[in-house]
Amino acid sequence: MAGKGLPALPAIATLPGWPRWNASLKAVHELLTCTLNEMQDYYNDRSEDWQESERGADHQERIASLETVIESLTDLSR
Repeated sequence: MAGKGLPALPAIATLPGWPRWNASLKAVHELLTCTLNEMQDYYNDRSEDWQESERGADHQERIASLETVIESLTDLSR
């Protein structure tokens, strides 16, 4: 996973209940945050014409949806 730039998965099989679930949520949060950063970098690397196109707008909508998911995960793991 580290070779691909992804965070390592936690060894959670032996943890009980909420500690295990929080570890899983943290791992998912890190992976989705990494994905979000890549998506934002991809958008920023495109031309202004692309950003203003329908494809750019669709990409921005997906970024916004992912941000909502990440916020929900943050709320869930509190």
